[in-house]
Amino acid sequence: MDPEGISKLEAVCRELGLDSSLAHRIVLEAQLSRDELEARRIGPASVAGDGECMRAERDRLLQMEAEIMKLLGSSSRETILHDLRNVLNDLTLLQELSGRNSRTS
Repeated sequence: MDPEGISKLEAVCRELGLDSSLAHRIVLEAQLSRDELEARRIGPASVAGDGECMRAERDRLLQMEAEIMKLLGSSSRETILHDLRNVLNDLTLLQELSGRNSRTS
């Protein structure tokens, strides 16, 4: 992930109100994934090793998906994007309302 992508990811984490340790972990995992992909492209790997790496990556992604579902209160993985959009829309609405309230006070 390039520096601009990292900045955007950090901004989204702040907008979502995620605590700093969770936001930091998400950014680190995003960077780690990129580094792992680069290492796979550059270095020789055995077929068995690739399969194990893929299983480990799948398990890591499934765990992250489960954490996101828990944070969003989602009951199914198919609704994660929908729920995340709802959270971001609610955040925008709350920011607008709080901005209006502070201007009218």
